[in-house]
Amino acid sequence: MPATKPLLGRLNRFRTRKADEARAFLGIKDYEVDFPHRDAQRDLDLRVNGAYLPGSYVGYYQFGTPIAARTDAGRHDYWINLPLAEPIEATIGTETLICDCRQGFVASPTLAYAAHTQGTGARLHVQITEQRLNRQLAALLGEPPTEPVTFSAAIDLTVGYGRAIACYVMQAVDHLQHDDRFPGNKVTAGLFEDMITSRLLLSHPSNYAQALSRREAMVAPASIKRAIEYIRAHIGVPVSVADIAAAAGIPGRTLFTHFQSGRGTSPMQFLRQLRFEKVRAALLDAEPPDSVSSICGQWGFTHLGRFAVEYRQRFGEPPSQTLARARRR
Repeated sequence: MPATKPLLGRLNRFRTRKADEARAFLGIKDYEVDFPHRDAQRDLDLRVNGAYLPGSYVGYYQFGTPIAARTDAGRHDYWINLPLAEPIEATIGTETLICDCRQGFVASPTLAYAAHTQGTGARLHVQITEQRLNRQLAALLGEPPTEPVTFSAAIDLTVGYGRAIACYVMQAVDHLQHDDRFPGNKVTAGLFEDMITSRLLLSHPSNYAQALSRREAMVAPASIKRAIEYIRAHIGVPVSVADIAAAAGIPGRTLFTHFQSGRGTSPMQFLRQLRFEKVRAALLDAEPPDSVSSICGQWGFTHLGRFAVEYRQRFGEPPSQTLARARRR
């Protein structure tokens, strides 16, 4: 669906209508850009909005006019791009594809990247540092990676893991647009990065896909028990897949597989469920001046609107009703 207005406007990082300023700004980020349209000087409206998380960046780009941009291989980050309006032609390495709101693209740092946009060129993107992705990969493999990760370029945003990644990104954008605390909340930001990187590594084609699949060996139930005990003991602090896998003594890929087969969920979703239960228990025991927002914040939930919807789906009532019942009692 085409974007009706720029997103993340309250987190503006750069804006210009001048071509030389746009080239200079993008040049700092190792991008060369041309404006082939004859009305570029009139229509140019470069907007860069977004926020930095511990190991990633969630942002919005638009140009206002068609552009041709390129960068050489040798960057140190991965980009998941979600076009919002007109199609974008992307060439990553030797692969060229036409992307729109149904198909995004993933750029890897070892591959040269070029893009040709139409119209405003509006898109959302998640930038993941090489260090953050490698840390997650090491946790899933159970050993450090031996070469850089290279992903296939195209990602279907309408089904399966691609749709899940798009939903995670939109949820993060929603958080950022309404909650100043989200970027600095290590629990919530860490959970977002874990979900994005795990989905990408475990489901999207890459040069590590076979190695990750081979890690699905059978493990003793004691390993999963150790993982659950670690999660329960660290509900209120930032926890990553790497932490849980290390505590269980198994590779992260194996952890995911056996959690899914044994409990029907992922380790991070299991952790999220426990945090919801903690919030409910705190609401039932609340006393003035406790509030829904203060209790949610203690357990890493910063977006009250989205939390309230999910809380009601889980417990059959809004959190305010749970709190009101506690106060009456």
